[in-house]
Amino acid sequence: MEPDKKLPLYVQYARARLAALEQLRSDPHLAEGRGAKVHDQLVDFKTIVDEMDMNVDSFADQKLDFRKALKEIIQADSEFQVKLRMLKEASKEASAAREASDYEFALLDASDAVDGDLENARDLLEQQEKAAAEVKAKKKHKSNW
Repeated sequence: MEPDKKLPLYVQYARARLAALEQLRSDPHLAEGRGAKVHDQLVDFKTIVDEMDMNVDSFADQKLDFRKALKEIIQADSEFQVKLRMLKEASKEASAAREASDYEFALLDASDAVDGDLENARDLLEQQEKAAAEVKAKKKHKSNW
């Protein structure tokens, strides 16, 4: 598999889940059972983030260079953190407090997954940037001989 093609798909899927969640929260026609539906969307979102993280680890184990995809993941995870924080803040409002109890744990779980994925992607990007710089320096050194 090609990480620069596969990993952005996971980002796209995760974004779609959050977009569906935002639509669900903003549509008054979907108010019936909204807390459980938000819970399900968060569980789906977390599953995608976990799968993306496992793929990142797999590609790293294969010593593949996928810095472009890692940069996209880092940007997306930062975006996801903001959206999840906004959901957490909105859940504290009196009008949402009752339904928020249905998804409180799923929200915490999804936030933890994004935080872990972001940390992993940043660490791997740093490692890959360092490795690429070393390879470039070695090539430059060889060409000077």
